[in-house]
Amino acid sequence: MFAFRYFHLFALSPLVGCSVYTESLLGDTQQTVNSGGSSISLAGSRNGTEGGTAHGGVSGNPDPQETAGEANGSAAADAGGAGGTGTNNGGSAPNGGALAGGTGSVGGTTMTNAGSGGTAVVDPPTGVDMLDDMEDGNFSLLPKPPRYGFWYVAGDATVGGKLPKIEQLVATIDPARGASSKGVHFEASGFKGWGSSVGLSFSDASQKRGPYNAGNALGISFWVRGSVADSTQLKVQFPITATDPSGKLCGGAGQGQCLDHFSTQITVTSTWTQVPILFSAIYQAGWGVPVEGGFDPGQMLGIEWSAGTSNLDIWIDDLALMRP
Repeated sequence: MFAFRYFHLFALSPLVGCSVYTESLLGDTQQTVNSGGSSISLAGSRNGTEGGTAHGGVSGNPDPQETAGEANGSAAADAGGAGGTGTNNGGSAPNGGALAGGTGSVGGTTMTNAGSGGTAVVDPPTGVDMLDDMEDGNFSLLPKPPRYGFWYVAGDATVGGKLPKIEQLVATIDPARGASSKGVHFEASGFKGWGSSVGLSFSDASQKRGPYNAGNALGISFWVRGSVADSTQLKVQFPITATDPSGKLCGGAGQGQCLDHFSTQITVTSTWTQVPILFSAIYQAGWGVPVEGGFDPGQMLGIEWSAGTSNLDIWIDDLALMRP
């Protein structure tokens, strides 16, 4: 098996247009693609799956094990589905799987947690730290120094696979969702390797990808609607320095595999639904390097949404951190 190698290079000029990365199965052969003032270089393999292309920034690198069944909505890559549940803040979580429906209270906010077991309904969180409301129409997060960031889309190397252009990712909602007129619109089809994804990467002011310390954040919330083929659930994962190659805490000699990010799964419907995800209720699948102590919001590299190889057409809006 080829080793996965990750090189992260950004030009000092602001991110303009589209940054592209490729992933190679050529072992130590390194590829670099430049676009819009930025460059990212990657080499190595994805554990036997195909390489891919991303627009708009650096991907959290979709799970290389999704082809083990998760792309078809099963929990094969998540160490089982419904076997064994435990209560967590009013919800139940299958072993290594998705947060199921349940009502609980977090920071004075009553909510129903979404996942494999239900649809989320939530009162406005008492501590909303908006990451992006998309109303500015660009693919950058709302700046809140020292927190910056940008959206990206990614897909494997399948010939004919379709992704939206990064410049068109934030689109007009018609009809508007109340006072919200814009959202992230991700439509992808035709992928047969690891699939496709949309996500965001945190960065510094120079747009260099790096960890963001989310401090006392309890989790995230966002609005979503759309469709995913074959009733596949949407995986929401949270790359951190301990599970991402850039942190150099995985993938090396004597270390576990990278990319086993903390995650959960949600069901998407044609109706706008607000989804809260608690950091206390996301889990690793178990095939990669184990992170002692659970998810650390002080190491957040980004957030990513993926349905594996399933075709999908989804909208995401008003993405926020939930704080006490």
